[in-house]
Amino acid sequence: MDEEKGFVQGEVLHDRVETRFVTLPSWEMEIVEIEAAGLSAAETERAIQSQFWRFSEDLVIRFNLTGGASQKDYPQVDFDRLRLEMPPVLECQFAIRAGKRWIAK
Repeated sequence: MDEEKGFVQGEVLHDRVETRFVTLPSWEMEIVEIEAAGLSAAETERAIQSQFWRFSEDLVIRFNLTGGASQKDYPQVDFDRLRLEMPPVLECQFAIRAGKRWIAK
């Protein structure tokens, strides 16, 4: 997010390598933080659903669920069902912060 997307292309010319950065098209992305540790599954789902107004067909959105030291601190949310219910969006990601690591859902 907030950086140009692309790749480095290299070409060997004689005895040296020349490189150039090739820009790729990118999509708008939003990250929504929700403090979900200690909430019920229904409360967490309502918090996510309250953000559906942000959605558009050309948006990548990521929900970061935070506040817990481990995965056990979070409710069991049916992320697949939520994805089926949400408005059209290019991509929706969910991640849970468990201590210092992120767990993709």
